[in-house]
Amino acid sequence: MISYRSLDKSFVTELKTELQREGIAPWVDEEQIKPGMKWRNEILNAPRLCDACLLVLSPEYLESEHCRMEVFIARSFGRPIIPVMLRDCFSSLDKYDETQGLANLFMMLMFRLSCVGLPITQEEALKRVVEGVSFALIRKPCSKKDVYISYASKDAELATNIAQLLETKGISAWVATTGVYVGENWRDAQVRAMMNASVHIIILDEDMVGSNFLRTEILLSEARELETVTVLPPRLHGNISEIRNLMDGCDLYLI
Repeated sequence: MISYRSLDKSFVTELKTELQREGIAPWVDEEQIKPGMKWRNEILNAPRLCDACLLVLSPEYLESEHCRMEVFIARSFGRPIIPVMLRDCFSSLDKYDETQGLANLFMMLMFRLSCVGLPITQEEALKRVVEGVSFALIRKPCSKKDVYISYASKDAELATNIAQLLETKGISAWVATTGVYVGENWRDAQVRAMMNASVHIIILDEDMVGSNFLRTEILLSEARELETVTVLPPRLHGNISEIRNLMDGCDLYLI
């Protein structure tokens, strides 16, 4: 089921086309509710009977009681939720009972066209959404990767390039920009990947001392006694004071 506000029909049409291209049959109200049907009953039954619920989020969506009810029913029946944020409403998700906790799910931010810091095109974003729906429907186990890559958002492109280079050398690597499916609990996905890895690559960042996420990953890596490789991004090359402060704060050693 695609749950959306009517003002976003053009985006839903585009999304529906991409889903159908992958053999996924979307339920869209204006197509499935025929003349003579009780539209309210159909709208309330759809999130209960669907295999997954794709939300097209926006400030207008959150303001709609009908839309929030669709989320509530889908979640109550344990349906996988695939959130796509068309217009920024992230700060309002916890304002409503029905949408509390959605921020824990990895969502595609169409208004920003960025995937965990990595700039992407709209075509790539739609592809990632379809992959998230497929993942939710199949519920296949996550593949294990040998290397886990930690990075700050500003180094998303560097982290992705390193992962792709390792893959060409026959070394499987997990990086958040490509490893988390839309709709997954993003933190759970990261922890699972790290627990399966045998090597940890850390791309150093001058602000990582204050980053709880990066520090948690480092602590988990230390607890598992993973082999660790640290990478200095180009912007820090030659910046001795920043490097010294970073090493003192994180108790790491450059390799």
